[in-house]
Amino acid sequence: FFARAARQRVFTPTVFEGATKIEPPQPVPGHIPRPSWAARPGGHPERLPDSLFAEVKSPEAIEKVRRANQVAARALQAALAAAQPGATTHDVDRAAFDVTVAAGAYPTGIGFHGFPKGICTSVNEVVVHGIPDSRVLQDGDICNIDVSVYLDGHYGDNSAMALVGTVDEEGKRLCEVTRRSMEAAISAVGPGVPLSKVGEVIHGIADAEGYAVIREFCGHFIGRELHMSPIVKHYRNDDDVILRPGMTFTIEPILCEGSNHCYQWADGWTIVTLD
Repeated sequence: FFARAARQRVFTPTVFEGATKIEPPQPVPGHIPRPSWAARPGGHPERLPDSLFAEVKSPEAIEKVRRANQVAARALQAALAAAQPGATTHDVDRAAFDVTVAAGAYPTGIGFHGFPKGICTSVNEVVVHGIPDSRVLQDGDICNIDVSVYLDGHYGDNSAMALVGTVDEEGKRLCEVTRRSMEAAISAVGPGVPLSKVGEVIHGIADAEGYAVIREFCGHFIGRELHMSPIVKHYRNDDDVILRPGMTFTIEPILCEGSNHCYQWADGWTIVTLD
């Protein structure tokens, strides 16, 4: 569903396919437990049983998810602090890695479906799944940093926008509105609320502010696996899942200027806006 044919753009690109070097991932210490998929060809998790759809977790499982997310949050803060003009996105990845392994957790990105690094760093027109590399961050860049970790059989997952140096008003506004839409959606959910409320709230704010919502990438339930069903759509939809106490999921909207059309680089990961 990604366009690769006509790539007419109305802006000056800031990232270029194949222009940078991707270093091998940092070696994870042997004492850190690996997710089960790490031993499988291609790093593909097993298909989850239908009984785990919209899983309601036990208090013990929720506590494990909470601890994993606390580690992920600390790793994210370290990555954000490292995202300065003159640093590479590899440096940002290393900062998150150091905090993650120091806590005894596994950097989920490494090997997950074959991904080559620990985190995702998506700069400017990169929508999602940017691979940390030798690109030097420039004053004025915006960079989404997505950090997930595996700890004690459960996953934590979070992301945030790094504003590198002095960002122009358009970039700051895009980041602010996206964060506001996420926070509004978090405030809107609770027991008895339909999951579709997330998309209703986010899409409404995006429309009011003149932004498009990327539809191909969504939030997801999370727990003993990183990506669990159902997905959490950030656009208007009629999903009929009713939220219950004990459900854990992510809300991670992606808003963009112009259209929401994207294309994928030949690396199989990096997704970039078309216009």
